[in-house]
Amino acid sequence: MMYEWRPELEFQASVVLQHPHNHPAHPAAKPSAEDERRLEAAMRAMGSKPLTVTKLLTAQSTSVLYDNKRVGEVSPAFIDTRKIRVRIAAQKKKEFPKGTGVCDYVEKKEKLLPVHQRYIHAAMTKGDFKLVVTVHPQLAYLSHDALSLVNDFTFKHVEGDVDQWVVTTFSDRYKRRITIAYLYCDKKSIEAFKQLFIELFDAIHRITGQKLKLRPFFPDGNCRVVVMDGEVAQALGFAAFLSMYNTPSVSGIYTDDGIELLAYCLRTCSVHFQRHVFDLTKKDSTLTESTLGTLASIVGRGSQNKIDEWHNFCRNLTSVPAVDWYMQKLNNPWVLPSVNQLLSKITKDDWNITPSTTNLAESEHAGLNAATSIRLALLPAILQAQELQDDEADEIHQSARDGILRKRWNGPAELLAAQEVWGTTLIVLYLIQALYTNWMSHI
Repeated sequence: MMYEWRPELEFQASVVLQHPHNHPAHPAAKPSAEDERRLEAAMRAMGSKPLTVTKLLTAQSTSVLYDNKRVGEVSPAFIDTRKIRVRIAAQKKKEFPKGTGVCDYVEKKEKLLPVHQRYIHAAMTKGDFKLVVTVHPQLAYLSHDALSLVNDFTFKHVEGDVDQWVVTTFSDRYKRRITIAYLYCDKKSIEAFKQLFIELFDAIHRITGQKLKLRPFFPDGNCRVVVMDGEVAQALGFAAFLSMYNTPSVSGIYTDDGIELLAYCLRTCSVHFQRHVFDLTKKDSTLTESTLGTLASIVGRGSQNKIDEWHNFCRNLTSVPAVDWYMQKLNNPWVLPSVNQLLSKITKDDWNITPSTTNLAESEHAGLNAATSIRLALLPAILQAQELQDDEADEIHQSARDGILRKRWNGPAELLAAQEVWGTTLIVLYLIQALYTNWMSHI
């Protein structure tokens, strides 16, 4: 058979059909009853997590319910994500018919619970500020064993003007940080901070049936100090609270001047204090490290002569930012006693066993932001924080039941002992090195 070239066959293609079919039925554009049921189950499995289309579709619980397949693969109608968004909105409206605000949630859910089981204990508008106080009912009891309450603000966790304030402590019994409360407020005024302290102490009293007692004002109290970051409005709000909190016949402190009362229990974070000192170079680049070091050294000055020398040094400053910094300390007489033990009315023993920084609270903020993201709406932020505190309470309950701690050697005493051992080890190593050097020099 002879091959014959034909020009029309110069370009040709072979078509191989896969899954051949004829006029298939299009997937139903309307979700079936089974599609609706499965999507509702996926939404319920999200719990109190803020519900969005993306988070719902990517959640592990959703993957389990859909047998590790995409939602659109199992329910083609939901390829149109608008339909999912509509159902999420309907779910929220069903749960909160009056809206998704905190006050609506409190009315619908929190007020139905006994006081000792509630998480949100105050949600109010007073004057020009709004505040919310949340205290975990199982963790509130641990506040009575606390040596200190460490407080710090974050501006990232909640969207808008609302800031979050975390109240933490360290439990020597459980060798771990404990988050007692989260507080939320949209103003940083003296009156707002005063109200936050009032609501916090009242909430702990209502939950536990006991007043939260600060040692200087109640001889049988356990909590020695409150640690904050040095913001003036916070300290003055706390001072206003203390003027109401102090009962002279009980404490033996016969003054109603809140500023004077701060000296008995307030510590300012030494890291924040020294950071503000070294930030002065942003305003005056001519300030030397020696000058800045001397300004920051007030934290550790242990004699009146040393403190007087420091004041004399500050009076001779010529840098305008440094002079302004010093004058701010004089105009706020609570600041220096809150960073220097000699100037404070906190006993030396109590000073030594309580933290000098707000690191406990700041690390809590970092952990919370990593676990729940940032810039959340207020109610989802509160509910996510509650979930994390639920887990924390469960771990503590398990430790109490089983006698097993997450870290056995995590307390201040254990860390101090470890530092002493390490210090001794360094001395021994230094002596060995000196002996070896001396021996080598005689060879």
